Amino acid sequence: MKKNPQGSVLGPKLFSIYTSELNEVVCADNVKLLVYADDPYVNCAADNSDELTLLVQRTMKKQKEWLTELGMVKNTSKTEIKGCH
Repeated sequence: MKKNPQGSVLGPKLFSIYTSELNEVVCADNVKLLVYADDPYVNCAADNSDELTLLVQRTMKKQKEWLTELGMVKNTSKTEIKGCH
C-alpha cells in the first residue's frame, strides 16, 4: 500500500472539523481567515504600520488562547509574518 507523503487522506477534513471555530475567533474588521486544506492563513490590513502591528499582535494573541483551550500549540517553525509594501 502506497502511503501519502503529506499525511492521511482524512487529515484536511479532520483539521477542518477540529478548527471550525477559528474563523469566529480571529476574524474581525480588517482580519480575514483563508484556509487551504490544513493550512490557515490570516490576512490583516491597516492604514499604517503601528495599527497593523497592534492588529497582528491582538489576532495572534486570540489565536494562541484558542489553541491553548484546545490543547494545541502553534508550530513556530511554520509561522510567518509577511508584509507587502
